[in-house]
Amino acid sequence: MKFIDALPPYLLAIGALVCFGMALWFFWQESLKTAGALSALFFLCVVLAYLPQAESINAFAVNVRLKKNVDLAKDAISQLRELAKVNARVGYTTLAWGNRMGTPSAADKKALVDQMEQQLEALNVSKQDRKEIARPLVRLIGLDLYYSFLQTMERYVHVREKDYTDQMRQHPEDQATKEAYQKHIFAVNDWRTQLDHPYDDVDGYNLKSSLRRALPTPWVNQQDAEAARKLADQIQTLFDDCAKQGGYTADAAKFIDRYGDTKGFNDQLKETFGRGFD
Repeated sequence: MKFIDALPPYLLAIGALVCFGMALWFFWQESLKTAGALSALFFLCVVLAYLPQAESINAFAVNVRLKKNVDLAKDAISQLRELAKVNARVGYTTLAWGNRMGTPSAADKKALVDQMEQQLEALNVSKQDRKEIARPLVRLIGLDLYYSFLQTMERYVHVREKDYTDQMRQHPEDQATKEAYQKHIFAVNDWRTQLDHPYDDVDGYNLKSSLRRALPTPWVNQQDAEAARKLADQIQTLFDDCAKQGGYTADAAKFIDRYGDTKGFNDQLKETFGRGFD
């Protein structure tokens, strides 16, 4: 077959002409078997010479059938693209809501999301469509980041309460300390009252607003308030990058895995305020 493919088309064309002429001659001589064999050889030469060079086939209704097949193939690809979009939407949503207690890790989720993103891109799903499909996941990434911040602040509440308790134990007659502790309790209660509950509105919450309300400004000193603001700004930046990408960024996945559980909350407390939680 390779030998035939390597033959120049004009040699096969010459062979076809020779076979055609000889077939006519033997037919004229009434040698029908020989004429028939030469006719078959003529047809074979034509096929081998013409078809490999043809970019389209227009004989009879073949071209019409080919066009219909191409249209069917295009429709199939379009349907496959829509199917992939639906499958990805289900995958993103399942991945977002599943295993909310810490497994799989954010890094593992990111690897799966990246694979789905590559599949959608290969099917020519637009970036805008891919971001819309990934929206449930991105919204829940924001909740994970917010929860890490809020839990860190809650631990700081207990650290401050422990400070007041130790002071009152050491100086039980110090009225000023008792009054400061009462003010702290009232300020923390007011702070908790104004906190947002973004889990009640996963699709519509505003992370920036929620972080602002969760800042402990009313009951901490200026230095600690600034440290909390820096952490809130870091979290907001991580979320904005995730929204822009349409999924986990490497930094966001690393942050959630590092500060997304009890040990992580305590570590963040130490890194932000320089205080530990026992």
